[in-house]
Amino acid sequence: MEYGYMLRKNGESVEPFCEGEIYSDLYGDTGYPSLRELLDVVETGDRVTLPSIYVLGHNLSQVCLNWQTLKEKDVDVHVLDFPFAVENPQAFCRILSYLNDSAAVSRKERKLSGLNGESPGHPSGQTASGNARGL
Repeated sequence: MEYGYMLRKNGESVEPFCEGEIYSDLYGDTGYPSLRELLDVVETGDRVTLPSIYVLGHNLSQVCLNWQTLKEKDVDVHVLDFPFAVENPQAFCRILSYLNDSAAVSRKERKLSGLNGESPGHPSGQTASGNARGL
């Protein structure tokens, strides 16, 4: 079977970009109910076409997890705006894993060093002038 998955704006119609049924969720709906349904429906040998890799999640971890789920089910995934993923699926999967692992290490290092998005040397988030950032 062939499927597609996309994100769309509220009121936007779904334009066909592949053969088969197209699942879609609304931008901003981080629960991704249609994606979860698609992940339950697909079987070994199915093909899923995505307009872009970003539709698989709202952060890198989620994208990697959903990509891995599709690959574990031995689903043929085509990413229209990134042909490298189709041409070299194993390499692409390794790149996603590397990026995800690197991001996790970076978050952990920032957390351990106390830089959770705060300005170094200014744990309160204040600038050297004493004003809060953004004010």
